[in-house]
Amino acid sequence: MQLLNFIIPQSCNLSIFQSCNLSSINNTILLRQTRTPINRLLYIVFFTFLFTLFSFSYGQVKIKEKVEIKPGSGFLVIKNLSKNSTATIEVIANWTRKCGPEIVTAKVDLWKEGSNDVLATSSSTGTPVTVSTTVSEEGNYLANIDFTNPQGHYNCADITWQFLVDGKQQGENETCNSCGSSSISRYVKFSECREDAPECDGEQKMPEINAENEGPIYSLCDKQRSDGILRGEFSKSWNWPYKPINVLACFNKQTNKWQYEISENKIILKYNLTICYENLNSLYPNLIGNLNDLYTIPKNDFCLAVRNFEKQYKYGGGRGNTYYIVEATVKHEERHRDDYLRMLNKLKNEFDLPNKIVEYNPDCNEIDNYNDALQKGAENIRDKLRNFIRKFKDKWTEWKDSFSSYEQYTQDRIHSIIDEYIRQLESIYNLKREDCK
Repeated sequence: MQLLNFIIPQSCNLSIFQSCNLSSINNTILLRQTRTPINRLLYIVFFTFLFTLFSFSYGQVKIKEKVEIKPGSGFLVIKNLSKNSTATIEVIANWTRKCGPEIVTAKVDLWKEGSNDVLATSSSTGTPVTVSTTVSEEGNYLANIDFTNPQGHYNCADITWQFLVDGKQQGENETCNSCGSSSISRYVKFSECREDAPECDGEQKMPEINAENEGPIYSLCDKQRSDGILRGEFSKSWNWPYKPINVLACFNKQTNKWQYEISENKIILKYNLTICYENLNSLYPNLIGNLNDLYTIPKNDFCLAVRNFEKQYKYGGGRGNTYYIVEATVKHEERHRDDYLRMLNKLKNEFDLPNKIVEYNPDCNEIDNYNDALQKGAENIRDKLRNFIRKFKDKWTEWKDSFSSYEQYTQDRIHSIIDEYIRQLESIYNLKREDCK
């Protein structure tokens, strides 16, 4: 059966169709059947124009264009676990409607470039829209957002993208303003960052942190002081206060993170304790190096020796002495050392220094090769030591300044040493210091 299209003549009114001239209608039908292909084309164009015009009166008809896939902004995501490793990709699209109907559904698709299969999809009438999936293959992963509404009209929005791998944002947020659709991409690469790295053989070891005497620095004895020639010195450097350390790096397959240790598991801060024996020899005719040397003092010099010894109660005292207790100078400098060590132990416990030194454990997203792991691990440990030494110096200075004279405070703590020498001298000659008053 052939379906005929016909046009009702203008002289006919549908409501009074019965009164129309039937012959006129028949002639119209006949003309319609005999129209040429050009006429039919013109009719198609005419009715298409009318349909488009009608659509614009309610809003434009959405025409979805192909989204151009661009490389992931040159951003490379390095992911390393093992050959069977996986990465969780999460893409978040925050959007604000800018044009089109209010009832809008936003849909985000996630897929891998070169594949027609959508890995994950998520739709929402609100913001944000989040889509996630787990992947195990290297490649460029992309997400695209589109907007739809019941009328099929065009919508646009301001869009802000976030791209995360294993919960860590990769690259900066990307935005698209007044966009009908938008996309974001990142390249995910699985690399064996531990290929050239030794494997950790156990739990991470905390280094011991101590201080050692590097020995005397006799050049200090040539230094002139405002209070005279130097007898002894406890010295330390705040600029490079520790011995060279070797940082070891290994890859822990259980945690899939880099791990650091210190060679020999020790960090040694260094100081110097110097006694200027040549200066002492030039200053004092008779040096009393130990208790046995007391027997060299003649009995008739008993009171002279006692008065000489008592002068050493005062810091810097003893100038012009005939007899001088060397141990008093040694013990004075050792008290400085003891104060230094006591504060070191106190602060390293307060700051939990052994743990903080090696608590830096980056994964392969942060460091993807052994050489960089060594370099960055050494830098991290160096920076933490510098920070600790700076705080140590501040605390040490603050504590010393809390005394009206730290040197005299130190000298007061060796009075018992001087008293012991006087008691021994009293015992040798069965005399009392009071007899010398």
